[in-house]
Amino acid sequence: MKSFDYCLYIGRFQPFHNGHYELLKEAFNQAEKVIIAIGSYNLAPDTRNPWTAQQREAMITAALNDDEKQRVKFLYVRDYYYLPNMWLADVQQQAYEATEGCDDSKICNIGATNDFPQWKFIQMANNENFKRATKVRELYFTHDTAYKNHVHAKVAESLESFKKTDEFKALKTGYDFLVDYKTAWEGAPFPPTFVTVDAIVIRSGHVLVVRRKGALGKGL
Repeated sequence: MKSFDYCLYIGRFQPFHNGHYELLKEAFNQAEKVIIAIGSYNLAPDTRNPWTAQQREAMITAALNDDEKQRVKFLYVRDYYYLPNMWLADVQQQAYEATEGCDDSKICNIGATNDFPQWKFIQMANNENFKRATKVRELYFTHDTAYKNHVHAKVAESLESFKKTDEFKALKTGYDFLVDYKTAWEGAPFPPTFVTVDAIVIRSGHVLVVRRKGALGKGL
Protein backbone atom coordinates (compact mmCIF):
# COMPACT_ATOMS: atom_id res chain seq x y z
CA MET A 1 0.00 0.00 0.00
CA LYS A 2 1.51 3.31 -1.11
CA SER A 3 1.38 6.54 0.89
CA PHE A 4 -0.26 8.44 -2.00
CA ASP A 5 -2.52 7.74 -4.93
CA TYR A 6 -0.58 10.03 -7.28
CA CYS A 7 2.87 11.59 -7.42
CA LEU A 8 3.50 14.56 -9.70
CA TYR A 9 6.99 14.84 -11.17
CA ILE A 10 7.79 17.92 -13.27
CA GLY A 11 10.91 18.34 -15.38
CA ARG A 12 12.39 19.27 -18.73
CA PHE A 13 14.31 15.97 -19.03
CA GLN A 14 16.71 17.30 -21.67
CA PRO A 15 17.72 14.49 -21.64
CA PHE A 16 16.30 12.05 -19.09
CA HIS A 17 19.38 11.23 -16.98
CA ASN A 18 20.22 9.15 -13.91
CA GLY A 19 19.28 11.90 -11.46
CA HIS A 20 15.82 12.05 -13.02
CA TYR A 21 15.63 8.27 -12.94
CA GLU A 22 16.35 8.10 -9.20
CA LEU A 23 13.62 10.65 -8.49
CA LEU A 24 11.22 8.72 -10.67
CA LYS A 25 11.92 5.48 -8.81
CA GLU A 26 11.18 7.25 -5.53
CA ALA A 27 7.96 8.61 -7.05
CA PHE A 28 6.88 5.02 -7.79
CA ASN A 29 7.76 4.06 -4.20
CA GLN A 30 5.56 6.86 -2.86
CA ALA A 31 2.47 6.55 -5.05
CA GLU A 32 0.30 4.09 -6.90
CA LYS A 33 0.52 6.19 -10.07
CA VAL A 34 3.03 8.78 -11.27
CA ILE A 35 2.20 11.81 -13.40
CA ILE A 36 5.20 13.08 -15.33
CA ALA A 37 4.78 16.66 -16.53
CA ILE A 38 7.22 17.33 -19.35
CA GLY A 39 8.06 21.03 -19.48
CA SER A 40 9.16 23.38 -22.28
CA TYR A 41 6.61 21.80 -24.59
CA ASN A 42 6.31 22.82 -28.24
CA LEU A 43 9.49 24.89 -28.44
CA ALA A 44 11.60 25.16 -31.57
CA PRO A 45 14.57 22.81 -31.05
CA ASP A 46 17.87 24.31 -29.92
CA THR A 47 20.93 23.12 -28.02
CA ARG A 48 19.21 23.72 -24.66
CA ASN A 49 15.96 22.01 -25.69
CA PRO A 50 17.01 19.51 -28.36
CA TRP A 51 14.24 16.94 -27.96
CA THR A 52 10.50 17.28 -28.38
CA ALA A 53 8.10 16.34 -25.60
CA GLN A 54 7.18 13.21 -27.55
CA GLN A 55 10.83 12.20 -27.85
CA ARG A 56 11.41 12.79 -24.15
CA GLU A 57 8.34 10.73 -23.28
CA ALA A 58 9.74 7.89 -25.41
CA MET A 59 13.10 8.11 -23.61
CA ILE A 60 11.46 7.89 -20.20
CA THR A 61 9.11 5.08 -21.23
CA ALA A 62 12.03 3.04 -22.58
CA ALA A 63 13.63 3.09 -19.11
CA LEU A 64 10.51 1.73 -17.37
CA ASN A 65 9.54 -1.86 -16.68
CA ASP A 66 6.14 -3.23 -17.67
CA ASP A 67 4.55 -2.51 -14.28
CA GLU A 68 5.80 1.07 -14.25
CA LYS A 69 4.52 1.68 -17.76
CA GLN A 70 1.03 0.81 -16.52
CA ARG A 71 1.34 3.24 -13.60
CA VAL A 72 2.56 6.35 -15.41
CA LYS A 73 0.77 9.21 -17.16
CA PHE A 74 2.38 12.01 -19.16
CA LEU A 75 1.43 15.68 -19.38
CA TYR A 76 2.95 18.31 -21.65
CA VAL A 77 3.38 21.80 -20.22
CA ARG A 78 4.45 24.82 -22.25
CA ASP A 79 6.59 27.67 -20.96
CA TYR A 80 4.95 30.95 -19.91
CA TYR A 81 7.69 33.55 -20.06
CA TYR A 82 7.29 36.22 -17.37
CA LEU A 83 3.91 34.71 -16.40
CA PRO A 84 4.65 32.18 -13.62
CA ASN A 85 1.07 32.18 -12.37
CA MET A 86 -0.18 31.00 -15.76
CA TRP A 87 2.35 28.17 -15.69
CA LEU A 88 1.23 27.18 -12.20
CA ALA A 89 -2.41 27.27 -13.24
CA ASP A 90 -1.73 25.13 -16.32
CA VAL A 91 0.14 22.48 -14.32
CA GLN A 92 -2.52 22.37 -11.61
CA GLN A 93 -5.40 22.12 -14.10
CA GLN A 94 -3.79 19.31 -16.05
CA ALA A 95 -2.81 17.51 -12.86
CA TYR A 96 -6.32 17.71 -11.42
CA GLU A 97 -7.75 16.32 -14.65
CA ALA A 98 -5.18 13.50 -14.67
CA THR A 99 -5.88 12.59 -11.03
CA GLU A 100 -9.63 12.49 -11.72
CA GLY A 101 -10.64 14.65 -8.78
CA CYS A 102 -8.41 12.93 -6.22
CA ASP A 103 -8.21 14.65 -2.84
CA ASP A 104 -5.11 16.84 -2.38
CA SER A 105 -4.01 14.78 0.63
CA LYS A 106 -3.57 11.79 -1.68
CA ILE A 107 -1.26 13.64 -4.09
CA CYS A 108 2.44 14.34 -3.61
CA ASN A 109 4.94 16.35 -5.61
CA ILE A 110 8.56 15.29 -6.13
CA GLY A 111 11.42 17.28 -7.63
CA ALA A 112 13.73 20.23 -7.12
CA THR A 113 11.25 22.88 -5.95
CA ASN A 114 8.00 23.01 -4.03
CA ASP A 115 5.65 25.13 -6.15
CA PHE A 116 2.41 23.49 -5.00
CA PRO A 117 1.84 23.75 -1.22
CA GLN A 118 -1.48 21.91 -1.45
CA TRP A 119 0.45 18.69 -2.18
CA LYS A 120 3.01 16.97 0.03
CA PHE A 121 6.52 17.73 -1.23
CA ILE A 122 9.01 14.85 -1.46
CA GLN A 123 12.65 15.94 -1.63
CA MET A 124 15.67 13.71 -2.16
CA ALA A 125 18.84 15.27 -0.77
CA ASN A 126 21.31 13.03 -2.63
CA ASN A 127 20.06 14.03 -6.08
CA GLU A 128 22.83 16.64 -6.27
CA ASN A 129 25.32 13.79 -6.70
CA PHE A 130 24.21 13.26 -10.30
CA LYS A 131 25.35 15.16 -13.38
CA ARG A 132 23.08 17.98 -14.52
CA ALA A 133 21.36 17.78 -17.90
CA THR A 134 23.52 20.69 -19.10
CA LYS A 135 26.68 18.62 -18.57
CA VAL A 136 25.13 15.53 -20.16
CA ARG A 137 24.22 17.58 -23.25
CA GLU A 138 27.76 18.98 -23.38
CA LEU A 139 29.23 15.47 -23.41
CA TYR A 140 26.65 14.32 -25.96
CA PHE A 141 27.14 17.16 -28.44
CA THR A 142 30.93 16.86 -28.27
CA HIS A 143 30.69 13.13 -29.10
CA ASP A 144 32.09 12.18 -25.70
CA THR A 145 30.71 8.72 -24.99
CA ALA A 146 31.11 9.39 -21.25
CA TYR A 147 27.56 10.79 -21.40
CA LYS A 148 26.38 7.16 -21.39
CA ASN A 149 27.56 6.85 -17.78
CA HIS A 150 24.89 9.36 -16.77
CA VAL A 151 21.80 7.98 -18.52
CA HIS A 152 19.86 4.73 -18.54
CA ALA A 153 21.10 2.21 -21.15
CA LYS A 154 17.81 2.43 -23.06
CA VAL A 155 18.04 6.23 -23.11
CA ALA A 156 21.60 5.95 -24.48
CA GLU A 157 20.28 3.73 -27.28
CA SER A 158 17.69 6.35 -28.14
CA LEU A 159 20.24 9.15 -28.10
CA GLU A 160 22.63 7.20 -30.31
CA SER A 161 19.83 6.65 -32.84
CA PHE A 162 19.06 10.37 -32.74
CA LYS A 163 22.65 11.11 -33.81
CA LYS A 164 21.84 9.60 -37.21
CA THR A 165 19.09 12.14 -37.94
CA ASP A 166 19.15 15.44 -39.80
CA GLU A 167 17.78 17.06 -36.63
CA PHE A 168 20.93 16.12 -34.75
CA LYS A 169 23.18 17.41 -37.53
CA ALA A 170 21.46 20.81 -37.40
CA LEU A 171 21.69 20.96 -33.61
CA LYS A 172 25.35 19.91 -33.68
CA THR A 173 26.10 22.71 -36.15
CA GLY A 174 24.40 25.19 -33.82
CA TYR A 175 26.24 23.83 -30.78
CA ASP A 176 29.64 24.13 -32.48
CA PHE A 177 28.80 27.65 -33.66
CA LEU A 178 28.03 28.77 -30.11
CA VAL A 179 31.22 27.23 -28.72
CA ASP A 180 33.36 28.86 -31.41
CA TYR A 181 31.61 32.21 -31.05
CA LYS A 182 32.16 32.37 -27.30
CA THR A 183 35.75 31.17 -27.66
CA ALA A 184 36.44 34.03 -30.08
CA TRP A 185 35.58 36.49 -27.29
CA GLU A 186 37.79 34.96 -24.62
CA GLY A 187 40.50 37.56 -25.22
CA ALA A 188 38.16 40.55 -24.88
CA PRO A 189 39.40 43.30 -22.50
CA PHE A 190 35.98 43.24 -20.80
CA PRO A 191 33.60 40.44 -19.74
CA PRO A 192 31.32 39.91 -22.76
CA THR A 193 27.57 39.56 -22.31
CA PHE A 194 25.88 37.32 -24.85
CA VAL A 195 22.33 38.46 -25.50
CA THR A 196 19.77 38.34 -28.29
CA VAL A 197 17.62 41.27 -29.34
CA ASP A 198 14.38 40.38 -31.09
CA ALA A 199 11.55 42.40 -32.58
CA ILE A 200 7.99 41.63 -33.66
CA VAL A 201 6.91 43.44 -36.83
CA ILE A 202 3.14 43.87 -37.16
CA ARG A 203 1.40 45.55 -40.10
CA SER A 204 -2.32 45.56 -40.97
CA GLY A 205 -3.01 42.61 -38.70
CA HIS A 206 -0.15 40.54 -40.14
CA VAL A 207 3.01 39.38 -38.36
CA LEU A 208 6.30 39.24 -40.24
CA VAL A 209 7.85 35.76 -40.16
CA VAL A 210 11.45 35.24 -41.32
CA ARG A 211 13.04 31.88 -42.12
CA ARG A 212 16.41 31.67 -40.41
CA LYS A 213 19.54 31.34 -42.56
CA GLY A 214 22.20 31.32 -39.83
CA ALA A 215 23.65 28.35 -37.96
CA LEU A 216 21.24 28.69 -35.04
CA GLY A 217 17.83 27.36 -35.96
CA LYS A 218 18.64 27.27 -39.67
CA GLY A 219 15.54 26.68 -41.75
CA LEU A 220 13.09 27.38 -38.91
